[in-house]
Amino acid sequence: MGQMGYTEEDDEYTIFGQCYGYPNGFWRNMFVSWCADEAGISKEAFLCSVNCARQVRSFTALGRC
Repeated sequence: MGQMGYTEEDDEYTIFGQCYGYPNGFWRNMFVSWCADEAGISKEAFLCSVNCARQVRSFTALGRC
């Protein structure tokens, strides 16, 4: 809830992108990964990724999609 209302800056910079080394990248999947990390979800249970398509492929390979 602490991130409600957070928006990207004019150059698309976000703190979520900064965390994953892509400060001006598409941040939506990085936000979901950040949330999982903040919630303490193990990396085995939730594969963090900066790329949504890569994450879907990973979950599909594990039989989770």
